[in-house]
Amino acid sequence: MLYGLVRRHSRTAVFEPVGTHPNHQKRGLGKMVMSEGLRRAHKLGATLATVSSYSPAAYALYDSMGFKEFDLLEPWVKEW
Repeated sequence: MLYGLVRRHSRTAVFEPVGTHPNHQKRGLGKMVMSEGLRRAHKLGATLATVSSYSPAAYALYDSMGFKEFDLLEPWVKEW
């Protein structure tokens, strides 16, 4: 599942939640969906993307996609 929005005034894409059903994990589906969401957000003018998540699996996914830890309110951020 992916839910996201682009805040045009701040050029920020916000994704939450990002997840894959346990029966379908470890197949690259979450990364594929997140990549498409990022592509669309960037096309709409976003220059920054955030997502909030704290699980080890989420950490591995976002880190592998170039996100960096940010802060407690927006723990993951990506800039283009």
